[in-house]
Amino acid sequence: MFKRWASRFMIIAMVAVILSSCTKKETERTVIKVGDITVSNQLFEKIKGRRYNSFKTKKDVAKEIENTILLGLAAEDKGYEDSIKVVLNNRKMDILSNALYDKLIIEGTKVSDREIKAEYNKKLYKYNVNQIVAKNKTTIDSAYTELKSGKNFADVCKKYTEEQTRKNTGGSIGQVVASRYREPFQSILLHAKVGQYTKPFEYGKRWYIIMVTDKVKNNLPKFDEMKDNIANQLLRSKRYNKARAYIQKLEKKAHLVFNDSTIKKITDVFGTAPGTMIDTTKITDDMKKMVVATSSLKKWTLEDLIALERERGVRLQSNPFAIKQLLQRVTLGDMLNYEAKKRGLDKTNVVKEQDEYAKYELLANELRKTFKYDPTEQEIKKYYKDNKKKYYNKPQADVRVIVLNDENKAKKLIKKLTPSNFVKYVKSDSRDFSRNNDGLIRRYNGDFRKDLNLEDSPIKAPLRKIMGPVKGSGNKWVIYMVEKKYPGSYKSLHDVQGAVKYQIQNEKRKEMEDEILKQYKEKYKVWEDSTYFATVNDTTNTKQEKK
Repeated sequence: MFKRWASRFMIIAMVAVILSSCTKKETERTVIKVGDITVSNQLFEKIKGRRYNSFKTKKDVAKEIENTILLGLAAEDKGYEDSIKVVLNNRKMDILSNALYDKLIIEGTKVSDREIKAEYNKKLYKYNVNQIVAKNKTTIDSAYTELKSGKNFADVCKKYTEEQTRKNTGGSIGQVVASRYREPFQSILLHAKVGQYTKPFEYGKRWYIIMVTDKVKNNLPKFDEMKDNIANQLLRSKRYNKARAYIQKLEKKAHLVFNDSTIKKITDVFGTAPGTMIDTTKITDDMKKMVVATSSLKKWTLEDLIALERERGVRLQSNPFAIKQLLQRVTLGDMLNYEAKKRGLDKTNVVKEQDEYAKYELLANELRKTFKYDPTEQEIKKYYKDNKKKYYNKPQADVRVIVLNDENKAKKLIKKLTPSNFVKYVKSDSRDFSRNNDGLIRRYNGDFRKDLNLEDSPIKAPLRKIMGPVKGSGNKWVIYMVEKKYPGSYKSLHDVQGAVKYQIQNEKRKEMEDEILKQYKEKYKVWEDSTYFATVNDTTNTKQEKK
């Protein structure tokens, strides 16, 4: 399916984890060979940096890469290449766009210690804020005039604010931190004096006057404990903004102009109902030559749109909105690839390697689709009987937690706690996201929230008794109280029949895959750079490392 290039390019900026792109690049070298196919350290790090590979060892990822290539070679021998042409074409465009992202957005985007410290300082205080919000400047100016005349803020707010739910509360928005807001709200809040209202200012699509009624110290972890997280947040924000600005620049440069008369002719023939497809068999040769749109890169005819269906797997809908949206996405994708090629990125070894590996990944997936097995009822019953322990529901407990970042605070707090005031202290003191649910973790069984390090203690603990503090991961200290317990039980075959069938199918598919891998390991020599895979740093580094 055709990729949504604009969204793709922007999403990378938002969700990119700070991995190898933040560290110094090693000299390129081959670290894996399967027959004549090579994988460099640069390609390996890209594959290792994928979200689902982040916490696997380098050796495990290397084995998966080798198996993927071997299965791809087997699929190639079976003639599966035609089945992946469209998807591979889209994947290559993705790879080239990502290379452009690395070049323009990743490289050169840095965060200084000064910026990190400034961001930390924005979180130092909590502000109790009252606000007057108006749709236009005329209304906010009238409110400001009355405030200057000495009228009470709450009275002026009740008269002018558009926030109906805050009219009778003086415009109170509760307690906030400055980092929650963008400019200019952020700076105005940081410099506001307690008890004094500000001048009117525009924020988003509204006009505001704010007054800070109180300012209290925020209970933050130390700067060094937050430094890396803040650095990564700032980097993601900078990259997102930089990517967004670049996309807007490209859209302007593309100069995409639609020929509405041609689009109308198309809709007159095929209709405008959402989901109505263009029937290419009904398009005449004259219609194919009609110009649908022009851009700085090319002139788009209806014939070009038909080619998109064949080459990129797009669906050609006939309503005007769908046609224009499609061409906007395609044009932007082409512009990204054009800019990448202009910089010679398509000629780089790492892009060529990614293209080749993408081919073998897709071929391997095509081959895996052929691994099918349908177990009999007797096999399902036998598997369930032999593996009944897999289908056991462990005992569970509803448990409330208070998580603190200081051992001494935890020891002092536990002396104050009772079952009746536990929730109160959850709301006021807990540093854990579970405080939004009064600290309650439902159906806890020890298999999740490993960061709390409770293991199966809540399962054994008495009901409604304050327990802890327990040392969690990092600087976490956990106090907990069990509200309810659920005994363990075996699931019936009726309840898990689908899961059992799926498990048998997976195991059989694995056997089929292993058989092919065995054959192709005999056919192709597999080599690994033992020095590279013996390095100590075997896990993904998510810390900020500034060049």
